Formats: sequence, structure tokens, C-alpha cells
Amino acid sequence: MSAGAVLTVRLVRSFEHRNFRPVVFHSVNLENTVLDFMQLVRDDIATRPGLPPPFRKYAYDTMKIIHQAHGAKAQFDAAAEAVKQLKVKPADEEMLQVYSLFKQASVGDVNTGRPGMFDFTGKAKWDAWEKQKGKSKEDAMSEYVSLVDQLKEKYGG
Repeated sequence: MSAGAVLTVRLVRSFEHRNFRPVVFHSVNLENTVLDFMQLVRDDIATRPGLPPPFRKYAYDTMKIIHQAHGAKAQFDAAAEAVKQLKVKPADEEMLQVYSLFKQASVGDVNTGRPGMFDFTGKAKWDAWEKQKGKSKEDAMSEYVSLVDQLKEKYGG
């Protein structure tokens, strides 16, 4: 199965002068090897219009490919950071909902035993997570992002 992807390569010409150029490659065949991709990059930058000569004519001896999350995962990660920046702490029930959706999205169905009778916070968290049982990680991510957006409007953030 051949799938196309969008990859961004950051060309670094000079660390000293912080001379960077992002180059976007569309429809990259994910079945190719890394060496094939590196050759594609080398061939492309030599003739890419709009790329200054120092980047086109430089012989790159090192290439670093950095994966960045896109789509739902990126929104989920951004929401996870945003919820920490709320100006006012949400109500306990809202925080339990945030916790349970985060756990369901990142781990899946509850996979631990219920905490002991004197661990009130742990039991509340476990019970909230247990209520999410059966929900897909993708649905939990989507609900989490929506909930955090609502909380940002309500509490500022």
C-alpha cells in the first residue's frame, strides 16, 4: 500500500548565523527508504526555485528529519498544554471530565484496579475514567479538544 505524506525538512546552512529554511515535500511515498528520501531532498534542493544559492549549492553531510504531529494529535497536544494555562481552576467535575478524556485518549480503556477506600481523589479519577470505557481514542481526543475549548472560553486561557 503506497501512501503519500507531507514532510517538512529544515535545511540548516549555518548554526552560527541561525540560517534555516523549511522545505515542504508533498506526496512523499512512505514505502521508500530513508536513503531514498535523502536523495530526493538532495536532488530537489539543487533545482528548487526560490531557494537561495547557499542552500542549493551546499553539500549536506547530515540530515535530520523531525516528525511533527499533525491533525487531531496536534490539536490534542495543544489542548493538553492549554488546559494547564487556564486563568481559573475549573470545577472538580470539569477537571474529572478533562482527566478521564485525557486518559481515554492517551491510554484507552481503564487498565488498573480501583484505588483503595481512603484514596478519595484516586477513586473519583478512576470512576470518571471508567465511564469512558469503550470510547475510541480518536473520539476521546476530539471530545477532549472540544471540552478544553469550552473551558478556555469559560475560564480564560
